[in-house]
Amino acid sequence: MASNHKLRSMISYLLLVTAVVVIGVTGALSFTNIETLIARAGDRATSYQALSALDAVLSRLDEVEAAETGTAFATQESYLTHYRTASQEIRQQSDAVSALIAGHPEQQAMLASLVVQRVAFSTQVIEAVQDGQPETADEILGSGRGGQLTAEIRKTIAGIKDAERALIARYDSSLSRQGKNALLTIAVGCLLSILAVLSYFLFIRNQIALRKKDRESLKKLLLTVEQSSDLVVVTDKAGTIEYVNRAVETVSGYTTAELLGKNRDIWKSGKHGEKFFAEMQNTVFAGLPFSGLAIYRAKNGNLFYLEETVTPFGDEDAITHLISTGKDVTHQKNLKEKVNYLSHFDVLTGMPNRALFADLLEQGIRKASQNGSLIAVLAVDIDRFKLVNDAFGYSAGNDILRAITERVTATVGGGGTVARIGSDEFGIALHNVVGSQDISAIVDRIMSNVRQPIMLRGEEIVLSLAVGISVYPQDGENAETLLGNAHIALSKAKSEGRNNYQFFTPHIIRKVSEGMLMEKRLNSALKNDEYLVYYQPYLDMTTKRVGGAEALIKWKSEKHGMVSPSKFIPLLEDSGMIIDVGEWVLRTACRQIKQWEREPARFPVAVNLSLLQLRHRDLIDMVAGAIREFSIDPAFLTLEVTEGMCIYDLDFASAVLKKLKDIGVSISIDDFGTGYSSLSYLKKLPVDNVKIDMSFVKDITVDPDAASIVSAITTLAHNLNLKTIAEGVETEDQWKILRLLRCDMAQGFLYSPALPALEISGFVSRGR
Repeated sequence: MASNHKLRSMISYLLLVTAVVVIGVTGALSFTNIETLIARAGDRATSYQALSALDAVLSRLDEVEAAETGTAFATQESYLTHYRTASQEIRQQSDAVSALIAGHPEQQAMLASLVVQRVAFSTQVIEAVQDGQPETADEILGSGRGGQLTAEIRKTIAGIKDAERALIARYDSSLSRQGKNALLTIAVGCLLSILAVLSYFLFIRNQIALRKKDRESLKKLLLTVEQSSDLVVVTDKAGTIEYVNRAVETVSGYTTAELLGKNRDIWKSGKHGEKFFAEMQNTVFAGLPFSGLAIYRAKNGNLFYLEETVTPFGDEDAITHLISTGKDVTHQKNLKEKVNYLSHFDVLTGMPNRALFADLLEQGIRKASQNGSLIAVLAVDIDRFKLVNDAFGYSAGNDILRAITERVTATVGGGGTVARIGSDEFGIALHNVVGSQDISAIVDRIMSNVRQPIMLRGEEIVLSLAVGISVYPQDGENAETLLGNAHIALSKAKSEGRNNYQFFTPHIIRKVSEGMLMEKRLNSALKNDEYLVYYQPYLDMTTKRVGGAEALIKWKSEKHGMVSPSKFIPLLEDSGMIIDVGEWVLRTACRQIKQWEREPARFPVAVNLSLLQLRHRDLIDMVAGAIREFSIDPAFLTLEVTEGMCIYDLDFASAVLKKLKDIGVSISIDDFGTGYSSLSYLKKLPVDNVKIDMSFVKDITVDPDAASIVSAITTLAHNLNLKTIAEGVETEDQWKILRLLRCDMAQGFLYSPALPALEISGFVSRGR
């Protein structure tokens, strides 16, 4: 018995030892296998992080490439900052890749080198733009170096990603194999050992430790997901939202409480058709991830854009959840759209710019060539728009441009295209026009609508247009030719005076060339002493004695002979030469006043000022200097300004005219009655004379309204102690009526045309 007991004890001991040994070996093997599993899982996670970092490099590379397509417009600091940030982040993400990948050092080194070169290339572009050298930036980009580096980076990244995916596959295989070995070892150990319970408790202890570690890892993972800038959404198979991270709240405007339990259709934008969602559903339910650009609508109604990937998740039998990750690319999308808008539309008016106008015109030409219709191309310029800018400032000028755009667009309607193709120049394409009469009727309506008064700073401004017209197909068969010929016709229209339009004809080219040649000759006319000053007297209506004379410039060109002032004075004003020529006229008139001091009858001489002269900073010093130079009595010098010049900026004009009055000269308002005259204007202006525009004098014998206007002007002037001078008096009947209306003086061919100074002396001595 004892011996059996000892034997049983020995056997029990041996069994216990054997069980312990088996359990120990089983536990050791299990522990080793589990450690290997954990290590492989960690390696696998690192490989996925490396793939994510590589994708981040590619994403930033895409942003850099997208930004470089708009470099010509990269004058805004926000645009450059985005471009610079994206470029720098390529380097940062590349460094992150190097920290995550242990293998294939040659490919890593190549990637690092290529990224350094690519960042350096982007830095060259940024520095060129910041230095104000967009042409240099365009040359750098045009070299193609950036594209070559980008392609090599993509190729290198593709190689690294392939290698990492191969590692992941090996890790997956190893995880599967090690897992099976661990389970088999534990199962065998449990069958062989009578200490299965102890093994179980050891296993439970290990499981508790592992679960604790998993919970800590999960906590870190959730914290990372919450802080991620990418949007993360988890839904069930039906699309019911079960989890969203903080980025979803930020971008969508919805809180987590508002989203949980709702279908993800809550931010559906209506911008995608059924095909998009059908493709997404078919892809993910086939067990494959779906990627694409998705457009959603935030709580406030604004759209946001995501580069989204939807990945199915579940067991081997069925998909239970969908995990969506998305990168918010709304800013990049808006930036791209803004660059595209700026390259095709005018920012001030919202109209197509010159480039888009040409494209649209080409489209119209192709259509017209098929149906045999005509297209009229109009080049439209605002007469003397520069004067408005000078008088009121560029802000007011912009308001006028917008107002004129609205009027022109409303007039053209759906029958044409309106574009802003220059600072104060518009292009218009009229489609399906019948002929020249049809075109003229439309142009007349456009010009009439534009001439309606525009309210600006409480004042009414009247502007007119010059229009050049070419017609498809007879004047050109492409946009460039038609626009060019329309501009040639525009030049002819501008040379004919304000509020005028001209159709293109071949001989206009010669006329325009002559005009350009005339302007060129004007540059040397002053130096060559080709200018003359004639004087047209104005007489007292009662005594018919000379009350004064107006100094008028003439141009006797060696090439063109005597040139009409209506042809060359606008050229002087447009070119700015009126400043120097105007000073010469003033000094010549002052010299003549000095010479006439010895004449029996002395009279004042009036000199016209242009708007450019009135606004010139040296005008006061120039007038005072001429008076001192020739030692004349300033009372015998009169300066004439038009009513239109004053109403552009009444306060400024009043201040300048007061300074001139302080010198001692007299002031006359020329062409009075043609603007929007009122008592308030004359009360504010320090003037002595009012010259009644010849348009009223011409019709005074046949038009009662003209007589009424003249009567009102004379009454107004006399109430303000001002003298009136009627311009353009040509008949005795006109003189008689003007005298009855109490006009003080008259000027015109009835008495005398403009004469040289010597003939004026004879005219005065004859008592006329």
